[in-house]
Amino acid sequence: MEEEVFNKRIAMAMLRQCALVWEYCVSCHQPYLDAKFRLADVKCGAYGKKTNRQKSKIGMIDVDVEHPKWEGTFRLKVGQIEGVTLNYDNSVKLTVDDFSCSYMLEHVFEIAYGFCSSVGCLSLVNKMVFGFEGGERYAILPDCNPAKKSAKKKADVRCKKADVKHQTSSVSHQTSNELTLAERLRQALLARLAA
Repeated sequence: MEEEVFNKRIAMAMLRQCALVWEYCVSCHQPYLDAKFRLADVKCGAYGKKTNRQKSKIGMIDVDVEHPKWEGTFRLKVGQIEGVTLNYDNSVKLTVDDFSCSYMLEHVFEIAYGFCSSVGCLSLVNKMVFGFEGGERYAILPDCNPAKKSAKKKADVRCKKADVKHQTSSVSHQTSNELTLAERLRQALLARLAA
């Protein structure tokens, strides 16, 4: 049981990186109006021979971690992931307890899929969603610790009573009503761009 929890912590750190790379560093050759994909689709569209990438469900995509959208925010969010150190050459060192590995961030989809396949965390991979909506990319991370059924029913009742908007990306988790440093930085950058 402890090993399963340990593997899920590592897998979630990698999947959070995948979500950020998807939202900030991916460009697609085919425009999609509204579409949802799995990690396997993104992996097939990003790596390998050009003809195989074009035939994949998502089509050919490019991963450019050298020029991310909102670079400061991107680097800050990647650095907030548990155990992740992002170097200036875009290499990542992931350290969780006794586990440690290094890889290039541009290969994170392939690394995450390979790790999750080898340790039996494919259920997490299959629950992760990469999507397009209104010309924007978003990622929905899997829930690593699903709520008990009785708690879920109570949450559903509260959601019906209140007008709750669905957030498509949950890369950083907030525990209070205050904005995190990353969110405040993001809002300041957006305000500056709008001015």
